[in-house]
Amino acid sequence: YAPHQGSDSVTCRIGADEISFNGPGGGSIPVVAGSSSRSGEELVLSLVNSHVSEAVAVEVDIRGAGTAEMRSWRILAADDIHGHNTFEDPEVVRPVDMQVTDEVVLPPASVNVLTYGV
Repeated sequence: YAPHQGSDSVTCRIGADEISFNGPGGGSIPVVAGSSSRSGEELVLSLVNSHVSEAVAVEVDIRGAGTAEMRSWRILAADDIHGHNTFEDPEVVRPVDMQVTDEVVLPPASVNVLTYGV
C-alpha cells in the first residue's frame, strides 16, 4: 500500500457480490474491496479479492480524469491460501508484476495494486 502514502484520497465505488463466512461473528463481506488515491498524474487503485478459490473479473471505470491508461499492475498472492513467509522460506508470498492489460481479473485471495496515468 506504499503508493498511497502522501497521496490524496479519491472516492472509489465498488459494486460487488458478497461472500459469506463462518466462524466467530459470522456474516458476509464484499468479494472485492479497495481504495484509491491520486498524486499528480498518477492514480493508484488497490483491490482485494476475498474469495479463496474464485478469480473475479472487474471493470475499472475512471471518471473525471480524462483519458486514463494503466501503467502497472502488481499482485500479492500465494498458490496456497495458507501460504506465509518464514525466515527459512521468505519467498512464499511475494509481489509479482503482471502484464498491463485492458482486462483485469483478480486472482483468488489476492491484493492487487493498479497504477494509472491520468
